[in-house]
Amino acid sequence: MSKILFPTDMKASSVGLLHIAGTLTEKLNGSIAFYHSFQLERPDHRYTEEQLKKTIQEQKESLLPQLKQFTADFKAEVPVQHLIDRSDLIEGIHRYEHEKNIDWLILTYRKSKGFFNQVFGSRLEQIIEKSHAHMLILPDGYSGSGDFKRFAFTSKLTDLNLLALMDVDHLSKVYAATINFISIDPDISERDRLIVSRYEKAMRKVLDRPFHIHLLEHKNVPDAVLEWVPENDIDLLIMFKKHKGTADKVLRQSLVNQLLGKAQIPIILINERSVDTLQ
Repeated sequence: MSKILFPTDMKASSVGLLHIAGTLTEKLNGSIAFYHSFQLERPDHRYTEEQLKKTIQEQKESLLPQLKQFTADFKAEVPVQHLIDRSDLIEGIHRYEHEKNIDWLILTYRKSKGFFNQVFGSRLEQIIEKSHAHMLILPDGYSGSGDFKRFAFTSKLTDLNLLALMDVDHLSKVYAATINFISIDPDISERDRLIVSRYEKAMRKVLDRPFHIHLLEHKNVPDAVLEWVPENDIDLLIMFKKHKGTADKVLRQSLVNQLLGKAQIPIILINERSVDTLQ
């Protein structure tokens, strides 16, 4: 059973994302915990120890009904928890991730400053960097059904590994989706095509669901994906979360920003569980 954590600031624009969270939780035969963190208006030294404990407890008791009301439209028949605590958001997410052995995070992306903004080094990026869970990142106000049918997976073929591919294959099974692997290069040679053919044969031994490999010749990876995704009716983009250096981190962040911000496409970041490459 997959354990899912959905941090929320309980803004009205996020209510529409509840059915997508429900769909994912049901398809993974999982459970979900909705989490809201808060901070006190005054610093700790302005309270006595007893006042501090009382104020925190009162705040929790006040916010819990609000969190339950926010999730009232969550209709999935799965185990549900509501978590409230006084904590920094990032610290709270990672504490619960470890305490409750969370497998998935569902995060909301907003363009404006706030809960998760798109600035490099923002809280969203910090959560991505520190987390060991898979992530579904949804554009704020996203109105899709959440029943994803056409996946696009962007990665260098040489970076693919077996366990990560199996995770993608499992997702495509539960959603009954087709996987499209996108490999982008500024100059595609005949050698590149031979390599793709070799990898395709190896991948057919691992993947049960239908898949296609697309070689795209383009100098700019984010622009190539932005052009290709809507042209091919892709409703979900999948990427590896793990990065090997600053360049990979910047590329991932650029893709996340542009696809969520411009194309309004949900993104799944798969946490690589193995270094075994697909040969």
